[in-house]
Amino acid sequence: SEVFDGVAIGNTDFARMDAYLKDHSDGSVTVEWQSGGQAVMEATFVHGSPYVYVKAYQGSLVVRTLRADGPEKGTFYDRNDSLGVWTGVAGNHNNFLVTGEGATTFVNPAGSEITVSNAARALTLTYLPQTQGIPGDALTGFFESRARNVVAAVDIDYSVDRATNTVTVNHAYRDSDGAPVDTIVGLQPLHWKNSA
Repeated sequence: SEVFDGVAIGNTDFARMDAYLKDHSDGSVTVEWQSGGQAVMEATFVHGSPYVYVKAYQGSLVVRTLRADGPEKGTFYDRNDSLGVWTGVAGNHNNFLVTGEGATTFVNPAGSEITVSNAARALTLTYLPQTQGIPGDALTGFFESRARNVVAAVDIDYSVDRATNTVTVNHAYRDSDGAPVDTIVGLQPLHWKNSA
């Protein structure tokens, strides 16, 4: 199985695809999945971001889980073109929010393969920062409010004050046209687990 304790994003029309690095910036990578040399879908991953931005060029996007609704998977939020999905497998609990671009329907939300349907063939997958229980509407809504503010690139710049040896680091999150994007980023577990 391609999924164990989380979710996987796939495509309704392609079971096997090859992934290639399509683009990158100082703080992001975009992966393109192809079949027979033709672009099928892409996803942009931003360092420190709870969001993954996914776009299909062929077929429809599908969210896959290990099981259908039951003791290891369920849904907790279904509104505003978003669907909350929780998984709990082998003691690992995860909460995800799937937010479509524009009017979005979720086909078979109780199943282990949820087709996401909208005219743009686009979604944002959000990993919600709550690993026990179901997130409340306030937390879910906070992350949903910026889910479709799509980040295409991150510019990271720094300056050094030689007199004090102070380093200032600036991050600029930009859309595909280079305009600033209002998004959410922060320290992920890999950053704070071993900090003093």
